[in-house]
Amino acid sequence: MEYLSLILTKIFEFLRPSNPKSNYERQRSNAFISLNLIGLILILVMVVVSIIKPNQNVKMTLFSLGAMLLIMCLSLYFHKQKGLKWIGNIYSLILVITIAVFLNILDEEKTVLYKYLQGFYTSFLLMSIAVLFSSRKILVVNAAIIILSATRVFVFALKHEPQNYDLFLAGYIQYALVVSGFSAILYFAIKFAEDAIHSANEDARIKEIKNQELAASEEEIRASNEELRATSDALKEMNNELTVAKDKAEESNRLKSTFLTNISHEIRTPLNGIVGFSNLISDKEISEQTRDFYSGIIVKSCEQLLKIIDDTLEISRLSTKKASIINDLFDLNLLMDKLISDFRKKAEQKNIDLILENSLDKSGGFIHSDKTKLYRILYSLIENAVKFTNTGYVKVDYNIEKDSIKFQVEDTGIGFDQENSLNIFDSFVQADENIAINYGGLGVGLSIAKENIELMGGQLKVHSTLNKGSVFHFSLPIIKARNVQDQNDVNVRLPEYNVSDKHLVLIAEDEDLNYLFFQKLLEKMNPDLDVFRANNGIEAIEICKANPKIELVFMDVKMPLMNGIEATIKIKEFAPHLPIIVQTAYNTFENEELAFKAGCSDLITKPIDVVFLEQLISKYLYCKVDDEQIF
Repeated sequence: MEYLSLILTKIFEFLRPSNPKSNYERQRSNAFISLNLIGLILILVMVVVSIIKPNQNVKMTLFSLGAMLLIMCLSLYFHKQKGLKWIGNIYSLILVITIAVFLNILDEEKTVLYKYLQGFYTSFLLMSIAVLFSSRKILVVNAAIIILSATRVFVFALKHEPQNYDLFLAGYIQYALVVSGFSAILYFAIKFAEDAIHSANEDARIKEIKNQELAASEEEIRASNEELRATSDALKEMNNELTVAKDKAEESNRLKSTFLTNISHEIRTPLNGIVGFSNLISDKEISEQTRDFYSGIIVKSCEQLLKIIDDTLEISRLSTKKASIINDLFDLNLLMDKLISDFRKKAEQKNIDLILENSLDKSGGFIHSDKTKLYRILYSLIENAVKFTNTGYVKVDYNIEKDSIKFQVEDTGIGFDQENSLNIFDSFVQADENIAINYGGLGVGLSIAKENIELMGGQLKVHSTLNKGSVFHFSLPIIKARNVQDQNDVNVRLPEYNVSDKHLVLIAEDEDLNYLFFQKLLEKMNPDLDVFRANNGIEAIEICKANPKIELVFMDVKMPLMNGIEATIKIKEFAPHLPIIVQTAYNTFENEELAFKAGCSDLITKPIDVVFLEQLISKYLYCKVDDEQIF
């Protein structure tokens, strides 16, 4: 039964129009299909019977049955294609006309009563079936055809049996009234059904519209909720960002206050030494030994103050990301020996071991890199290690591997908790707020070291344990030097001063105090130097033109009439090989870039580093060797 039901369902779905307008239409379609299927089955049975038991009119019978079979098949086809309304009207008309014709071609031998009864019930049945599929207009047409056909039967009956006039008349009137009444009832029933269906469809359409409106409203509400949710999330995110920004601002304000307090303390300490001991040194009653001691304190205080200023300017310059790399050839072993010697005395005072481990031989230490930045990096790391180590040791080691050099500074100092401490590589930040109180400092040394290491293509890393010590390490790309045999080779190229030689030097400086200090330094180094002075850039050009034997020029950047950069460019036009050393109080990236583009040979900052000045004098006055062979 399940398979039969499934097969019938598939047949009905196949024969039914694809989109019935309502359930009522669907049921009418199912009735139409059922009627035709039953008719097809009956016709097929009749065809089989006629073939098995043929009669005298078998050909006519088969022809009639074939015609009916064709009509039913065509009705099912057009029902599928055009729908029930179109084929139903045609179908009902065909049935009614067929029965009307049938009633009027009855054999004359048939009794009148038989014709009468057959016509009455058959037409009534066919009209009832046909009306299921026809419209109201076609129903009226069918009723008229049936009544006309019944009238033809009534006339036929009176002609053959006039004696039964009253019976035929009563039957005819009854037949006509029944057909008319039944048709009227069906007409209004169909009308009411169609009206009800139309009303239901209209209600359904209105409900569908309302449902669509409700769905649209619901979608709008959902979209509004999504927008509100997104706005809420955005507000939460904004609140979180504001909270983070507030925390950062508060932390920045706290760091600024700490920095201002620290820098005030750090600056006032050396200033106090400078001002205080400058007043004491003027006392005529103190001994020469005491005076020298006070002078040493003043010099150290000045160096301390200068370092604070340099550190602050350096971190400001590095933060602009405009600093440049100036590679030079130098002996790394000598640089490391100097760094260790700078901190040797302080380490001995704290009774800690300062260890330098080096795997390079004398001839393997020459590299191309930025000597100044490398010195500053290592100075900051070693200074921190010595500063925060009270017992144990500070160990510095370095080695070259292929095209990179690795440095490591290890100490057994106070260390810090890496998980819970602040980022010690941030500017003005120290691992513990009490460090500034107990040890002093601005907290910029590691930040400067980190920025310079990253600028040179490396990365500074640290591993530290609280109260056990720290290990800082980094690697830098370098170019290993060639054609340099050993340290003695460079010493040969840099001989000691020959005091008997006369050398002409020009100092372009508009400030009398700066010139006087510069002149005294040069005279102390070599009393036989002939020193010229220019008060501005124009005078410097004229003096160089008038004295072609000048061997070295110290050019101040900021001067009246013409600055040192412009003067250097002019001088290089007629004396391209004359060494010009730019001196400036503002050692910034812009000044360095402008100076070297103008053609200067070197740069020295104020206040003057006496050791560096001696190196420059030795390089440009007493060593007549091609620069490329040395640097």
